[in-house]
Amino acid sequence: EWRPPYFVRGYVNRREANESQELWFSRRRGAVFAHADTYCTAAVSLQLSGRKRWRLMPAPPIASSADLVDYHDGRIYGSGKWRPAFEGTVEEGEAIVFPPGLFHETLVPEEGNPACTASSTFQLQLPAPSGYVRAFLPSLALSHLYSEGHCRQRWHSYATLAAPAAVPPTLDRAACLAAAAALLRQIDADGDGGADVREIEAHLSSPDGATAWARWFVDEDHFSRLTPSGGHTPSADERVAMEVELLRGRAADTLVYHDVDGDGRVSAGELGEAALQWHAVEHRARAVEETRAGGWESAEAE
Repeated sequence: EWRPPYFVRGYVNRREANESQELWFSRRRGAVFAHADTYCTAAVSLQLSGRKRWRLMPAPPIASSADLVDYHDGRIYGSGKWRPAFEGTVEEGEAIVFPPGLFHETLVPEEGNPACTASSTFQLQLPAPSGYVRAFLPSLALSHLYSEGHCRQRWHSYATLAAPAAVPPTLDRAACLAAAAALLRQIDADGDGGADVREIEAHLSSPDGATAWARWFVDEDHFSRLTPSGGHTPSADERVAMEVELLRGRAADTLVYHDVDGDGRVSAGELGEAALQWHAVEHRARAVEETRAGGWESAEAE
């Protein structure tokens, strides 16, 4: 029986680990070609027996959609852009944790390994890699994580503190900053000009029901087997426990997303800068989608 390791804490993370875990068995010199997964959260690979060598790199710089690299197994090799930035060996009993969008390849070396090695991979929901998302949002938004995964709707609320698709993007700088200032006034309960994690959580848990989305997953694909069709529906107690963890986690992740200077609070400047970035990135993403759709429609018409 597979069980989550000791460092996986909380009902949400234990459930996520159980639902997403995969077992990998490899012979000596077994390898997985470089690729980038579609996970929107941190991935963990735990080496159960033997040792495995890893090479990883961030996605290559993306100035436009023309620079996109195929993220499927081995496709990056032919592009000339495979330049590993990190390399190491994960020994038996050790684990490697990496964020979304990272290209990675593995090799089971012949030396020091049994005939068959075993490892387990799974994802963690909390904490979300929100600081990483903020730092690399312009590139991540042009990657497969935005166009083919669920990351767009999951990451939206960190910047806007609103449900997915609730805030239309604008390139009107003044309007964007005015909306961010108004949002901060709503969150800033003590009137000190900033927002800490308690104020963010209070804002996301307002009793009027407008932020009910913050207490659950933004899409049911988080746990396909938690839905009735998947065979398991959480009990009332399980649901409450998960709602509490998700709300607190979302508040903490939102703070990290905005708190660039690390002082434990979101200032007006930080909220405004994050808003400007998100609006510009989202506006570009929609323009790219429209361009692609127009091209496909023209091709189909011909």
